[in-house]
Amino acid sequence: MSEEAPRYCLKCFYALRDLDSHSCPECGRGFDPDDSRTTSARPIRSIPRSIALFATILTFVLAGVTLLMIPFLALVPDMILHYLLGLALAPFVLVLLALVALPMLPIDWRVRVLAVACTGLVLSIVTLGWPFQLVFKLHQSAFEERVALIRSGELAEPTGPVTIGILTLKTIRESKGNIGFQLTGGGHGGVFVVHLAPDATSVWHNTNWEITLDDDWVWVYED
Repeated sequence: MSEEAPRYCLKCFYALRDLDSHSCPECGRGFDPDDSRTTSARPIRSIPRSIALFATILTFVLAGVTLLMIPFLALVPDMILHYLLGLALAPFVLVLLALVALPMLPIDWRVRVLAVACTGLVLSIVTLGWPFQLVFKLHQSAFEERVALIRSGELAEPTGPVTIGILTLKTIRESKGNIGFQLTGGGHGGVFVVHLAPDATSVWHNTNWEITLDDDWVWVYED
């Protein structure tokens, strides 16, 4: 590589001068000194490469946020919070999807796949709330044991606070034969998982949303 016609690494834009090997000493990317397509004539990023770098960074940020959302929303089972997080992330996700969908941008295919996968994961979290549903399934037998004790009269209700596994319940109370385990909120509202009585005609009182966990259990928000 001559001093009169310096070339630069396509990845990190290191000046490729007086080298004994055909790989960048800074980042290790290979190049062919006889093929100008493998190096850059200027020590700056082209606009497409700059946009591709931005999309790559945004993808890894989204991946990190997604990984943090899973344990956080598993322990804070408020679907309203799920929706608010989804709304906050929506502009970033839409921009990212638009960028990774552009074939002219030099974005690694693995980054494109990761961006789409994270988008799908975020969408499933904020619409289905599956992190909490998974936690509930892991503790369901313990909840059902508590229900059996209450229905048999061995345990009075309301009770609380109670810890079941990794979940701390504010109170457990009965309404029209249904038993509600309060996860968040105060005396007049919050998030519950409700065990339905065999002859239940309603789920809970004054609910904003209801998500069925199985035939006997419903996840609700009481206003």
